Amino acid sequence: MVHRVWSCLWLWQVTFWTLGEDARGREADGLEVPHMLDCEGEGWPQEWRYFRVAAAEAVADGFKRSEALERMALKIEEQWNHWVCPRSRHGEECRSSSELGFDFVAELHRDCRDSNNFERYLIRHYFENTKTEYQALQAPSGFCLYGYLTALMVLAWHKLPEYVGDALRHVYTARHLLGHYHSFDFLESSSWPVSSFLVLVNFHAGGTWIPLNSAPDYAHPGQYGSAFYYERLAWRGTAEALKSAPGAAPFFLLPGESPPHEWRGLGAPKQHLVVWQFCIHTSTAGEAVTMITRFLHDYGIEFHGNSLAMQLCANYRPSLCASGRNREYLDWLSTRFEAEDAAFSELSESFQKEMMPQLAKADVWMCSIPAVWCWLLWDAAKAHHRIHGAHPPIFAYLGLPILQYVHRDDRTSFLEAFVEMGKSERNILAANNAYLAEEVAWQTGLKIPTLRIHGLHTNATYYPLRNSEVLVSRPGTSGGWQECVLDRFVDANPQYKLKFVQFTNLLNPDTKEEVYNNTLSYRSLAQFRAVVGFPYDTSLMFFWEFYSMNMPTFVPFQLWHWGVFGQHTRPDLEQPRIFPGEGHALSSLIPEEDRLPYSPFFDGFGPLDVERSIFWSKYTDWAMFPHVQYFQSVPDLMIQLITLDLQAVSSAMKNFNEECLMKSVAAWRYVVERGRSGDALIITAIEPDQRNPALEQSGICFERVNLFNLGYHDIMIRAFLDGWELGDGGTGYGVTLPFEAGGFPLLLHDLRFHVQASNLMELQSPEDLECPKLVDVIMADAQDLGRRSPANQRAKRRNKTSKNAKQGDDSEAAGIGAACATLGIWALTFQEIRLGLGMLQEGGTFFFRFGWRGRGDQEEHWYREAILRLLGLVIAFFKEVFPFKSESFHQADPCFYVVAAGFQRQGYEDAMLETRLKSAIQSIIACEAVGDLPECIQTLAEFSTPSNHQRIDELLDTVSRVRAIGLSSRTTVEAGGRESPEAQLIIRPVPYHLTMPRLRQHMECYGKIAYIRRRSHAVGVGADALIQFVQPAHAKMALEAVNDMKVLGETVVARLGKSG
Repeated sequence: MVHRVWSCLWLWQVTFWTLGEDARGREADGLEVPHMLDCEGEGWPQEWRYFRVAAAEAVADGFKRSEALERMALKIEEQWNHWVCPRSRHGEECRSSSELGFDFVAELHRDCRDSNNFERYLIRHYFENTKTEYQALQAPSGFCLYGYLTALMVLAWHKLPEYVGDALRHVYTARHLLGHYHSFDFLESSSWPVSSFLVLVNFHAGGTWIPLNSAPDYAHPGQYGSAFYYERLAWRGTAEALKSAPGAAPFFLLPGESPPHEWRGLGAPKQHLVVWQFCIHTSTAGEAVTMITRFLHDYGIEFHGNSLAMQLCANYRPSLCASGRNREYLDWLSTRFEAEDAAFSELSESFQKEMMPQLAKADVWMCSIPAVWCWLLWDAAKAHHRIHGAHPPIFAYLGLPILQYVHRDDRTSFLEAFVEMGKSERNILAANNAYLAEEVAWQTGLKIPTLRIHGLHTNATYYPLRNSEVLVSRPGTSGGWQECVLDRFVDANPQYKLKFVQFTNLLNPDTKEEVYNNTLSYRSLAQFRAVVGFPYDTSLMFFWEFYSMNMPTFVPFQLWHWGVFGQHTRPDLEQPRIFPGEGHALSSLIPEEDRLPYSPFFDGFGPLDVERSIFWSKYTDWAMFPHVQYFQSVPDLMIQLITLDLQAVSSAMKNFNEECLMKSVAAWRYVVERGRSGDALIITAIEPDQRNPALEQSGICFERVNLFNLGYHDIMIRAFLDGWELGDGGTGYGVTLPFEAGGFPLLLHDLRFHVQASNLMELQSPEDLECPKLVDVIMADAQDLGRRSPANQRAKRRNKTSKNAKQGDDSEAAGIGAACATLGIWALTFQEIRLGLGMLQEGGTFFFRFGWRGRGDQEEHWYREAILRLLGLVIAFFKEVFPFKSESFHQADPCFYVVAAGFQRQGYEDAMLETRLKSAIQSIIACEAVGDLPECIQTLAEFSTPSNHQRIDELLDTVSRVRAIGLSSRTTVEAGGRESPEAQLIIRPVPYHLTMPRLRQHMECYGKIAYIRRRSHAVGVGADALIQFVQPAHAKMALEAVNDMKVLGETVVARLGKSG
């Protein structure tokens, strides 16, 4: 069976090479291959032609072995190996890859003396940069690069599988001849019957000959249309999609999405925004300026540009160039980062000292290239927050690998800060190309969206006045030979009427140095017949610019080696990676097993992993954009340039550009709206397994946790919304456990709501809260509901039967993670107080939920003493403290609210309570028995004074009296013995996954439940549920939750018993 498979492949190879020989132009297309590639004519021995013909016949015959062919290859290897292994001139062998050389470049250069690019890129790379002496040839040497490479591959397939070591040595040497970054890989444009794909596949095969000259069934996503690329542009599943959307109505949708579940609300949006920007390459910042100023006229965005890319920053209006003292300082800063000779902490301190006065006047801070400069802004934001209680949002529009210029000792810290910055509700992180977005996800586990570059700053469109000339874009080292190869093809085919014009020669044809020119217009570039690119990175600005001009663009089909080398894939920027860990930011990262399977970084100096490079090449812009024209070889390119309807190609590019532009404008509007609402108040108070909206009224923030008590709190929130007179732009804010971490969807929707996903117990200080300023009112309401789950209750019962069980010790440390689960709620309450008071301004008001069992003299000592210390702390720093307990809802429960007004902030800070509370919380979490709680909060003992005891007893007595009335009413109702139909709720249908215990768990937050019964349908399958509440009011509230809020799902409905 295996033999049949390979026979099929061999037949495919016969067809391939027959067509290839024709396409290379002996007869079928009339194009001659230059002597330089095929090694024919003056200067080359006839043996090369004989060997090429024999090798081609062997390949066409399924890589057939023959002694004659092997002898020819062996003779070639022995005669010419000194061009690759200089040691062989002295009778020695090269035993390592470092001993192989590039002396053969001189033979190639002999035919390329008229090519500036050959000297600009290849001579410089292989000799000048390595301090290796270069000796130009004055006469032909007779060496044939592709002939020698073919001989090595002939020897390899003749030696496998018997002599693996010798075969792999030949294959590796063949790979060496392809050059760094495959700079000499134009094999498909020659008549030689081997390819770089064949070389690399057999290098990685490890001793088995694989007769494949190219990847079977290989195509690029863009050849099938725009769907794959549009998937990359959609923001679904990214870190930004998890943040609340901006705007007051569904007008500013998440790019690529339907209306979200949550809206940020307008807050106090600014019609005029000042954006402070800095970078070393202006492509991304320039795109922001172009898109916003050109399409979003209803916003007033003022850019303060500080770009060091002086050759590029003036291309945009307004100019983004740094000037004066800013340019001088940023030049110094850039040099320090590039040299990696200073600690980041030192540079960050210097940056804040120099730039903070400017930053403080801006509404949005923008960074791009390099990403490490975003770390400077994030550090500055934290410092700004400590002083002012807020910081402007950061817009990080990334364009290159994020570890560029990050010192190796700082890399892990940077990646953690990068993730923290990306998770922050106030900031926006995006990449300007899909490859980089996927690379960031692979490296950090943080998935950021792609916001493509359109390059509309060119202000030009395709108009081929120079119809007989084809522009060739600036190459890199990988394309250093292309100028010579193209020119020699034109020379070999004088009947060919098109001329290739090198972009670098338009800048200055008389120099071999890198040239930048400000006088060359985009309109003049758009006049060529087409543009040919030899990619030297996964995405390049020239590609976006030419594509925006609707100019037919041709690139090599073999993107697996043309498109994966460059700045985006530098192997020195590959490590380290970070994975899910402790803390809110790290805990929600994508785990390693769910990330893309291969590294996106590639070493251009070593053997390329073909499988990995083919996989990643599909994420390059060259592969994803539709209507890009691909050529297999130079003859194929020359034919397409004449035969294709280039006007039709340009028209198709224009249609795609316009369609994509609509999506991009919507994305930029989304970004601007996020920036406009960035000054709105955000405060975090979260506890595992809980969700909470919060409210703000013109600087007033209400903080609430736990939607299990939604019925009660829903009424409170509606009362706040309806009863409080919100000022212009008043909004509500809150916090919740992320949905993917076990949180619940937001049930109460209002245009003034904003909900942030976070975890209260993981916040280290009030500075971690994203509140932009100190607030007037904070409401905190948290419960450790983990202990109430059925699993925890079963574990609790098991522990009680254990011989080693002790009082108050629940081994299931649910929710908070306290050693004694009973004390988890105490740690949570103190954490709320610590974070809340840290953000409460002088004279502010603080609500928090508490509980009092009301046992009087029977109360346990530890419980009473802990309450005296906690409430004593509140009384000490507030002018007025009083309780609030509803007389309608949960009247019989021990819970109530403490309302503290008139906060004395200065006294709180002087007492260093934030630090002391943090220590107390850590002690509570570690406390193993409830009786030890007073000792764990010993730091608060000073607040348990006789005078405070009297006030606290009066406060608790008020709560006890209200609760006593509730308990009496509950007893009367429950003892009545009648089941009120008005208090019955009938739910139908009940989904299979919604068991009766789960149903009780969902519904008991709306009131006291007497029982739940399941009623199977008499006909068919399925069942209803009857919930008997104690009071009709509770049933009505549960009815609203099921039917209006859809707390049990979209298909579940309910009715009251009295209606049926």
